[in-house]
Amino acid sequence: MVSCYARDSYLGRYLIKRNYFYTKDREKSADSTYDEIMTKVAAIKDRYYNELIETPAIFTQIKQVLDGVISEIEIKENSIGTNIKR
Repeated sequence: MVSCYARDSYLGRYLIKRNYFYTKDREKSADSTYDEIMTKVAAIKDRYYNELIETPAIFTQIKQVLDGVISEIEIKENSIGTNIKR
């Protein structure tokens, strides 16, 4: 499983969570998913630090990145971004 939790640094609340599930035989695919998420989120951070995007755009761009990642097993509960506390 690959999990991604993005949180607001000002208030410390979670903004979005995603879990991507793989069978044990597909460990390399899970590693690739992790690397893909880390690379794309780092690019978003760089755009923010270089003042190419504003703070409200961070959530939108992270959501687009995470919505584009496909896992091997889909669980319906994880298809909608939710807060950690329900």
